[in-house]
Amino acid sequence: MKRKIVVLLLAMALSVGTTACTNASNVTSDGTQESSQETSASQSTEGQGAKDGADGQGAAQQVVDDGSKDQGQAALSDGREIILFPGYYADVYYGIDSNGSKLSEYRWQDVCKELKQQGMNFDDAVMSAMGDGTFYVYRYEMLDGRYGYQVYAINAKSLEVVPLWTSPEGWWLDSIDYYQGKVYVTTASDGEGKKELIFVKDKNAFTFSSDQNQNMQLIQSMQDFNLTLSSVNLGNRYGCCSISRVLDEAGYVIGSLDNQYYKLGKDGLISVIPGMSDYVYIQGYDRDGVVYSKFDNDAMTNDLYGVNLKTGENLLIAKGEKGSNKELLGYVNGKAYYYSSKENPFVLKTNTIYQFDFDSGESKMLYQKDSIPGATDVQPGIQSFQLVDGKIYVVMLQGTELHWMKVDPDASDVTFQDQNLVVGEKNLFKYGSVVTDSYVLDCPFCGIPLETYYGEEFQLNAKYSAYADDINSKLARELHDLVKRNQEEFEKTELTDESCEDHQENPTIWGMTMENEVGDIAILSDRYLTIGYSGYWYGGGVHGMPSAYQRIFDLKTGEEVNLSIFYNKSEESFKKLVAEKTKEDFLSYEEGSTPYFAETAEQVYQDAYDYAKLYSSNVFFEEEGIRFLYSPYDMGPYASGFISIFISYQELLGRDSL
Repeated sequence: MKRKIVVLLLAMALSVGTTACTNASNVTSDGTQESSQETSASQSTEGQGAKDGADGQGAAQQVVDDGSKDQGQAALSDGREIILFPGYYADVYYGIDSNGSKLSEYRWQDVCKELKQQGMNFDDAVMSAMGDGTFYVYRYEMLDGRYGYQVYAINAKSLEVVPLWTSPEGWWLDSIDYYQGKVYVTTASDGEGKKELIFVKDKNAFTFSSDQNQNMQLIQSMQDFNLTLSSVNLGNRYGCCSISRVLDEAGYVIGSLDNQYYKLGKDGLISVIPGMSDYVYIQGYDRDGVVYSKFDNDAMTNDLYGVNLKTGENLLIAKGEKGSNKELLGYVNGKAYYYSSKENPFVLKTNTIYQFDFDSGESKMLYQKDSIPGATDVQPGIQSFQLVDGKIYVVMLQGTELHWMKVDPDASDVTFQDQNLVVGEKNLFKYGSVVTDSYVLDCPFCGIPLETYYGEEFQLNAKYSAYADDINSKLARELHDLVKRNQEEFEKTELTDESCEDHQENPTIWGMTMENEVGDIAILSDRYLTIGYSGYWYGGGVHGMPSAYQRIFDLKTGEEVNLSIFYNKSEESFKKLVAEKTKEDFLSYEEGSTPYFAETAEQVYQDAYDYAKLYSSNVFFEEEGIRFLYSPYDMGPYASGFISIFISYQELLGRDSL
């Protein structure tokens, strides 16, 4: 039986010997290290001998722009390059100095494309960390007849690829963290707990050596605790930091045992954190304090609290409200940054951002931002929130582009400063605007929402077509008619108060939500308007169902068209073409990493042939060809997401454009 611990010393012998470099590829199954040889770029492309990631060929011109690096680095007292992480929707990573000046630029998707051209498919790799011109990614793939994790280092300029760590049987990957010039790969197993391996890149070549982790014995002594890791420099990028980073930044990690929370100090001292018994959710911490949330069963709200470790005082930071939780964005230097979010009434949100000062015990509102129709995936005022030297960095829409913006939270007048660092584009605003319609249909007896809908439609700028008004009227009318039709159908539903007890007990199970939003817009061949849509339906269960489709209009006639007016061959020919291209895609994946249900190329061909139809909403028109899109469960499991097959216009139509 695990015993309660109040204050004690960890029984351990910390070795403080000299650092030893060993072979990155020769790590034994238990995490120990064996030799002093370096790992070379065994899967590298052209550009050997890249010095600090700055030399080499391949993607050097397209992928990385670090022309201001020398000047920017001089502005940093410690030579740091701080990486801004844009989040799941973008792949452009900027390195900045402490003033926000650009040092470098990295484009992950460009790297993937060039690697694919050289026979290495990293489309399914997860980009976990980066630094010093290097992406650190992992894949779950087939390893010697079994599935396991493989960690890679990829030079963003020379495209050299080095395998850093292969998971032994029974071990899995916990996290990858780049911190102060070293890569921390945290691994775990059921029998032996966590281990952290350290890799260091050579200064003169793209090779890596293993470094001794002086925290290893301390980490091993924490195995009985459920650890919560938080980094002041990673903001809300949960699950990306190593134990060693947290020990260095905060001086301790938080561990829970038998429903009690402890500081597990770097010096081996364990102490109870006051006021944090019972079940809480730790949202962040640093050297001086801890921020956590706790659910209030009576008020049915999630409240935000803080523990001032200097005084031992437990503080209420913010009381939650029904339908609006308080969530931490970042915490550093005794100040917690959090927000509340309210839907208006569905999908569209209003976010209010606050700063809480642990010393004064007071909160102040910094700013408030609303969702923008057509860009609802950009969370207003909090997208990619990151703290850099006391300043807030968030991604916001500026015209048609998504820019990093900087905010000084301590200024008397809180304003957003455009850093001119572009991470993406919302091209629909280049061509027009968006109209919306929505509804919330409540149970007439208990008021629980039973059906909620949010829809968007595109409205074309008149300068692009003499028929813009006709196209816009058609699209807006269809959206309005859909909303009206759904409301009328709901009114016909026979409802009684017999289900109200169930409605109130499990409102999310009973509530069906639907959303349909406008995505990419393009005009192809100066004539055809394409409108992309993405949707999501949820009716209970583990997950809902995403959807994606495209509509295409002839700007010279105002008519909606489809593939059949361009393709003059038979549907049989189309089915064979789609099947052959799908088979090629299947064969491009390494064994064990395929997103398809089928296990053979022949079966993939047959499944694709049976599925493909000329009059399909799965066809997406692009500048150089079409994409045939398979939705989840069409050809692969839900986890595979959409499987996209590209077919050039030359292959499809015998010409280079639509």
